[in-house]
Amino acid sequence: MRVKMTFAVLALAALALSVPASSAASVVRVDPGESIQAAIDKAKPGTTIKLGEGTYKDSVNISKSDIEIVGEGRSKTKIEVPAAGDLPAGKGCVDDSGPQPVVSGFCISPDQPSDPKARCENSPSSGPGETIVKAVDDVEISRLAVTGFTGIGIIYFCADDPEVTRVYAKGAEHSEYGIAAFASEDVRFARNLTVNSGEAGIYIGDSPHADATVWKNVSWNNGFGLFLRDSAHGKVLENKTFGNCLGILVLNTDESQAPPEFRGPSIDARDWLVQDNDATANNRACPGGEEGGPISGIGIAVSSSIDIRVIGNDVFGNDSTAASDGHAGIVVLGEGGLTSRDVKVAFNTAFGNTTDIVWDGQGTGNRFIENDCLTSQPDGLCEDPDGNGNHADDNGHGDDHPKGDGRDDGDDHHKGDGNHKKHKKHKHHKKHKQSKKHDRHDD
Repeated sequence: MRVKMTFAVLALAALALSVPASSAASVVRVDPGESIQAAIDKAKPGTTIKLGEGTYKDSVNISKSDIEIVGEGRSKTKIEVPAAGDLPAGKGCVDDSGPQPVVSGFCISPDQPSDPKARCENSPSSGPGETIVKAVDDVEISRLAVTGFTGIGIIYFCADDPEVTRVYAKGAEHSEYGIAAFASEDVRFARNLTVNSGEAGIYIGDSPHADATVWKNVSWNNGFGLFLRDSAHGKVLENKTFGNCLGILVLNTDESQAPPEFRGPSIDARDWLVQDNDATANNRACPGGEEGGPISGIGIAVSSSIDIRVIGNDVFGNDSTAASDGHAGIVVLGEGGLTSRDVKVAFNTAFGNTTDIVWDGQGTGNRFIENDCLTSQPDGLCEDPDGNGNHADDNGHGDDHPKGDGRDDGDDHHKGDGNHKKHKKHKHHKKHKQSKKHDRHDD
């Protein structure tokens, strides 16, 4: 299940131009037929670039702080991959190291220094004598569509306060990520639609201080809907994932033990709250490869991670017949010599999955509390005290769980005190029978 970081993205920063900082704020209008990249090159920090309604054939590189790009709406402002040869030499966000150029939509990263020991200030040290690169701060992108790119729709590398809201990111065949952040802090991805990414719709990786909020996104027909790898501290709240190979994945890998081409400092995946999400029918088949076996039919997975709270999610119909290393609604496991520790799986509703909850039995401090489900491995991870699939008490009180951080012990919690969420049971299947409605780019 190990998934690599494509290190070629690091070289993309060298394509950007540096501009002296300024505190002056301004608004610049760009209309179809004009260059977004040209506006970025001229902009001073503090500039808002407003994109008019229409289609733009552009690939954009941003290496300066305090820039906001705002469209007219996901169905109105569309950024599409330019035709081969249409980008000026050295412009845009293009990786031409392979046999075919790989073009991404927006790349936000600092200028790349020539020092091979340079590292982002948001990354852990890997040795003495390093040059510290200051992060790009406060670049926001909102209210537009970015479609058809062969690389990544929007990628941040070495960024503080990256924010993407109300964006529709649809990848081309074999594209990598819809919206992604590497080595970044204070990440906010909210109300986005992501589809057709080979790796993940939304990705946060290699970020020991992510402090992320991933809220109310819809992600379908990707490899992974939401993927949090080797990153710490964040909340994943009220998202919908369906039709992916795996809905939501929290993965910890030890990069210090990886092959040389992927080797890096070890960063724990820890301290994530995964709460009030829908993970339904993630039954797409992802074939295996050199990075791991096939994956299909998994709603929410926690792999080799620490202090993860999976609370109050609805997990239905993850029941693929495709080949996979495992099929489950919610799974907690360890791999690569690592174990998941201090994972809390509580007050979730999981039905119609191959197995509703699976735990490999490894690790310490893992707890499974009052999950409304029917099947588990090992037995005993589901709790249905009335035998009717409903945790409401005899007085009819519901079970709305608190919107806290999921850290409570839970052993004396939800005893008819009105703090449970009403179980929605299988009605969520109706929401996902037709993915077409998500293609309307609701703004």
